[in-house]
Amino acid sequence: MKANRTPTERRYYTYDQYLQFKGINTENDNRQIVIYTRVSTKNQEDDKNQKNDKNQKNDLHSQVSFLRQFCNARGLIID
Repeated sequence: MKANRTPTERRYYTYDQYLQFKGINTENDNRQIVIYTRVSTKNQEDDKNQKNDKNQKNDLHSQVSFLRQFCNARGLIID
């Protein structure tokens, strides 16, 4: 199975490639496309990280923006 590559050369496989590898038929598949992002810190419950929380929100927005552009460039519609 041929791996796809991100702009930073990370390998990834599509869900369709996975299903093909497992031998699962996808003819009548009505899946939805979603994106998943996350951020974390060592001390998520610590109130002293308010400045870090702002950076996390910016990181999260950047991740969402990147994934939307990535999907749009490949003709994928995010549900």
